[in-house]
Amino acid sequence: MAEPRILHVNDQFRWGGGEAQTWLLIRELERLGIENHALVCSGGALATRLAGILPAGRLHRLARPLWALLPLVLSTQGLRSCTVLHAHTGRATQAFQALPAAAVAKVAHRRIPDAPSAGGRQRLARADAVLCVSEEIRRRLAASGLGVGGRPRLETVHSSAEVLSLPAERLSLPGRPVLGYLGWFRRHKGLDLLLDALPAVRVSHPDLHLHLVGSGDEEPALREQVRRLGLESCVSFHPFQDQPGPWLAALDLFILPSREEGLGSVALQAQALGVPVLGTRCGGLPEGVAHDKTGWLVEAESAPALGAGLCHALADPARLRAWGAAGPAWVEAGFSPAAMARRTLEIYRGLVA
Repeated sequence: MAEPRILHVNDQFRWGGGEAQTWLLIRELERLGIENHALVCSGGALATRLAGILPAGRLHRLARPLWALLPLVLSTQGLRSCTVLHAHTGRATQAFQALPAAAVAKVAHRRIPDAPSAGGRQRLARADAVLCVSEEIRRRLAASGLGVGGRPRLETVHSSAEVLSLPAERLSLPGRPVLGYLGWFRRHKGLDLLLDALPAVRVSHPDLHLHLVGSGDEEPALREQVRRLGLESCVSFHPFQDQPGPWLAALDLFILPSREEGLGSVALQAQALGVPVLGTRCGGLPEGVAHDKTGWLVEAESAPALGAGLCHALADPARLRAWGAAGPAWVEAGFSPAAMARRTLEIYRGLVA
């Protein structure tokens, strides 16, 4: 039986967790000898990185204004040679409406825990399989009525992170301890709750410093909250980083105070680098962080819980280091890119058999 030939579709221009996972999946599938094609945003970060692993004839670029015409464009973008279309973003699932029912196997990726909109649910219902980055997302989609009768198939395929060697020269950041967050500055990330928790934590850890690395529409409000709480001396903002490894490796503790989270791929990357994680019990985070083994989990949407969790994590430096030391093995065992690719390929093969 011939191996599946995959067309990956991702419309995002900037680099984020979903784009990192798309890139890792394609890279690992290429290593397995699978033929991959990709339709991505012209000039975007994913296009740049995929150019290093895909031949020019299998990397298709679409200008940002033309993504509104995605179903039409796809009729001329190499579908004749592909047996699976993998939509990595919500917008990419619009492609399904352009495909005859059985012409190409349709795979959607669901990375966010929110219930899909009515339109989003209709698009997901056209898929043959929906890959969920956490078991919690799979349960929520099933609860919404998707997957009844086995169509679409709802499959859990955890996101991945590589166990990387630490940078030769560690980035030096102020703080004793050095705390940090990397990602989008958006309300569901809970950064306002983290800032509200800091004054109480500083009573016992006056030299701590929190580094917020990223960008997003909440940044002005967060900066104003820092000023209002008098935290200017212990909170720093840094721009979005396409290469987060050195920043993560410089931390004593990575904090993901989310109100909601699909899985938290950046938390996986922190653990892969030997950095312990303080997270919340929301979405798929409890699947990605081993409580009291690689980090500590607290109640979501609670500044007092975050404060208590921070005080607990920082109270015992030896325990904090032990959590960090356990992280690489935890990630390698359950969240490696190779394992993600093998599981995804198994699903592709089942769809085209």
